[in-house]
Amino acid sequence: MNRCHKTLLTGSLFFLLLSAPAPAVLVMNWVVDQGSPATSNMNTASPTIGNGTAENADAAIIHSDFPAVSLNSGDLVMLTGSVTLTGITASNQNLRFGLFDRLGSPDVNGWLGYFVSVSSGAGTGQVRQRTAGNTALFLSNTGSAVVASTANPPHSSNGAVLADGTYGFSLQFVRDGSNYDISASITGGASNLSNTFSLNDLPSVAGEAFTFNNVGFLLGDGLNTDQAQFSNIDVSLVPEPASVSFMALGGLLVVSRRRRPANA
Repeated sequence: MNRCHKTLLTGSLFFLLLSAPAPAVLVMNWVVDQGSPATSNMNTASPTIGNGTAENADAAIIHSDFPAVSLNSGDLVMLTGSVTLTGITASNQNLRFGLFDRLGSPDVNGWLGYFVSVSSGAGTGQVRQRTAGNTALFLSNTGSAVVASTANPPHSSNGAVLADGTYGFSLQFVRDGSNYDISASITGGASNLSNTFSLNDLPSVAGEAFTFNNVGFLLGDGLNTDQAQFSNIDVSLVPEPASVSFMALGGLLVVSRRRRPANA
């Protein structure tokens, strides 16, 4: 193989590997932890909570597990999806979503992780960190501490009320040594609500293994939700770029050696 072809092959494979889509897992097999809503599609990534009648999905909590992802320094994990809310009452911090490590707990208490509490109107949105050794419900304010608030820049809320409509949401973590860099957002609905969060170098709590294996949602009592239709809930893991580059280089060396002429 001549030098020009080697260069073209090297560049092509390198950028192909760097631009490859992140491994994504659709989160399925949902469990109702609180409330008694009618449900459907619970074994899919688009569960339906509530049947649309008055407050059928009121005060509901659901969760699902997925194959555990453990972060090395520089790795990124991200939860994404959307939800269409019907028949809700504007209520601050009554819509919540998060990523958690169950830590082998036999029930819904004592998990570690992080969740977003969505603002409404003049109320604040928050990101909360589960505290070390907590024994509380995984989406409860009890056993958690506020680490970001829309009342404090660079985190922000546009002041819109939480209303019926479709919302896209995301929650992302990058491991930064023994810390986390976190970003999150939720936007949409009839009032065009927007919450955004960004924080760097947040220390992990004692007992955290930089592992995530569960997703959870709260439709709080204040929302009086008739129905919540979730769609395409997934979790993606993106390896640290230097690791991807190293793997690409290894692959290129193998290709180059196999294609080298016998008299080279």
